[in-house]
Amino acid sequence: VFQSQWSMDANLDIQLKLRNPIVAPNTINPTIFHPPSDSGNHSESNNNNDNDHHNSSNDFTTRKRERIRIVASSHSNNPRKGFDTMLWLDQNLNFNTYEFVYMGGIPAKGFEPRNIQLLKSGTSQDLADFLRTGDLYLAPSRGEPASNAVMEALACGLPVVYQEGSSHGDLVRDAGRGFAAADNGLLTAIDGVARDLGTYVRAIEVPSIEAVSKTYLALMRWCFHMKGLVF
Repeated sequence: VFQSQWSMDANLDIQLKLRNPIVAPNTINPTIFHPPSDSGNHSESNNNNDNDHHNSSNDFTTRKRERIRIVASSHSNNPRKGFDTMLWLDQNLNFNTYEFVYMGGIPAKGFEPRNIQLLKSGTSQDLADFLRTGDLYLAPSRGEPASNAVMEALACGLPVVYQEGSSHGDLVRDAGRGFAAADNGLLTAIDGVARDLGTYVRAIEVPSIEAVSKTYLALMRWCFHMKGLVF
């Protein structure tokens, strides 16, 4: 069982011999990770009143803002999570147009942005409330078999700008844009999503717990059927 097509293909590329491999994606708890109760957090709809849904210990609230809010998060401080990419953005992103807030672990050394706001990790509810304050999500990590962070962001209604070369594209599909490296292509991807947030938000698809459960149930039935056979 693989959590993404990219992960399965990567294993097939190294000549791993698999018998009937399947893809069963990860998914999220929809009682925690879900879009705002209205679209007031997205910049294209910022004339709405503050969203009462954003209640947590961190007191994140929706507001009318002048800049587009990019958010990012990580459950790890591993260097492959893209801290170098975020540092590049810290020096090259137009902070008159954008604000950038990151929540999660950070490396012990070498990650000291001047423009990006840093927030400590919290509970799953804290994270979900934080994500719902954003306009778009940055996923700069590399070599991801299936990113829970990206799935959480999508479930909270955020289009994603993502590092190409792993499973991000499988999860995001048409709900964002990829970039190959920390260069002008990344800025172009961010600008492209920001200019048409509504279109990308409407393209978000998140697998339901019911659908994923049915996939695993079908697998279990197959295993039960095949258990008496000798290979």
